[in-house]
Amino acid sequence: MNLQILEKFRIKSGPLKTAQVDLYGAFFMPFKSHKTPMKIMASPMDGDPALDWQHVSCSFPDRCPTWDEMCIIKDIFWKPEDCCIQIHPPASEYVNNHKYCLHIWKYMAGEIPRPRQETVGIKGIGVIE
Repeated sequence: MNLQILEKFRIKSGPLKTAQVDLYGAFFMPFKSHKTPMKIMASPMDGDPALDWQHVSCSFPDRCPTWDEMCIIKDIFWKPEDCCIQIHPPASEYVNNHKYCLHIWKYMAGEIPRPRQETVGIKGIGVIE
């Protein structure tokens, strides 16, 4: 987690305030791509850092964050080679408390299984327009 970047955006008053020493917390981070700052909530599951998942939620008041914006957040909270995921749960487990909120999860108890790289695309050819 890159606390040097985050600290200047930490919410320090009101119901979402957290202390500077907290590893997790709430932040309002500006993006050039949006007129209002992104709200970021970072938390371990159930408030216990020893549990298996780290979690970050990201939202704007009027649209979902883009892929590029989520990549910036991922790189602030985790290392470039860490595997993090966005989850599409079974319909019976779906929860939506904020229309424009997306989540990133990092599994702390081992590697996340994932498809072979070639099932996603061909590495090295760049982006096809």
